[in-house]
Amino acid sequence: MMKKNIKSLKISTNSKQTKNELKTIKINTDNLPNINQKLEGITNYEDFNKLGILDHNIHQQIIDIEENLQKVSIGSLVNQFNINELVNFLSDDFESKTPAIFKKNITNKKSFGMTKAVAERLIYMPQILENAKLKKNEDGCFLVRANFEDPEKTIGAIELEYQLPTMDAKTADTLFNNYIKEMQGPALQVLLSYWNIANDEGFFNYLAPLTSIMKPTIKNPNRYPSVNEKKRFWELSNLLANTTLKLTVKIGRDYITIKHPLLTLELTASKEMRQEENKGYPDKVCACVLSSRSFKNAATLATEFSKKALKNGSDTTLLAMMLEVKVSQTRNKKEPFALDELQLIKMTGLIKTYLANPRMARQRLEKKIDKAVHVTSIKSWKKHNSKIWFER
Repeated sequence: MMKKNIKSLKISTNSKQTKNELKTIKINTDNLPNINQKLEGITNYEDFNKLGILDHNIHQQIIDIEENLQKVSIGSLVNQFNINELVNFLSDDFESKTPAIFKKNITNKKSFGMTKAVAERLIYMPQILENAKLKKNEDGCFLVRANFEDPEKTIGAIELEYQLPTMDAKTADTLFNNYIKEMQGPALQVLLSYWNIANDEGFFNYLAPLTSIMKPTIKNPNRYPSVNEKKRFWELSNLLANTTLKLTVKIGRDYITIKHPLLTLELTASKEMRQEENKGYPDKVCACVLSSRSFKNAATLATEFSKKALKNGSDTTLLAMMLEVKVSQTRNKKEPFALDELQLIKMTGLIKTYLANPRMARQRLEKKIDKAVHVTSIKSWKKHNSKIWFER
């Protein structure tokens, strides 16, 4: 019989020979309250093992298992989870539970969630990027930096920083303009894909094949992603991974400042690193969409999105996100809500068309609204004066 202070993690493998086998890692839970501070900076199995949580030396056993992990890389877990969450994950009844990061908010299998504190800020991306500037550090590297203050004072200040992969000024300028464009559609659709799999896996941090993350975005479910599509998806994934938002979030009665990478990526083995270098993308990736240690209780409060939005095309991703955020914010109210028409024109990238031909811009906006509404919980919409009204 297992001792009271020992918990185990059963890990299923995806190897054909060991498909139904289970491996067990035993964890010594003595003195756990005193060990949380020691987790800072731990990124590998050896350092994790030295903490003394493991009841015996199983470093090699973990390495053997890691190649076939379906759920998550423990090496990444320790950097994202506090010790209580880690022990809860490494529990005897892991296999019998249905893991869920948003079990109180998301119950519809056709939907997925994103942490509310993140979703409510991402919809301001066009306004954030309006203030973006290209900066050069002392070391010669270029950065995109932007500051935004919500005029309604509902979400506080937001600071954005993106590390450009170049030290050449001309190249940096081209990449800067490309970044502004990508972050208002294509990159956000990729980010939703990572959050979708996090919901399916039940953890903010998970290990998955790249094609599994991509598949929900492909309109034809029977079609396999092409090489160019995988390269493009991985390119946008790295763009997200190099973008950090500095947010002020209210947790309980306190306001805390969080530096939030939009995505954290880790190639878990030298094999994946070689694949990225040779092919332009890895076959598997360990991804983390959010640090629950940073967001604390706010991590599990979600904004709900339809899985249909993943296939809807990046040109309406931001608009669909905004509509669902507004629905989430007014969930207990029966009355419709309104958005300013000019605000929507700017968000959908139609401002240049509007300045040249307002009528054409409005016609194109209507088509985009119809397309976005189709993948949201909005039932209908109508225009009244300069406002667009949406009914749930």
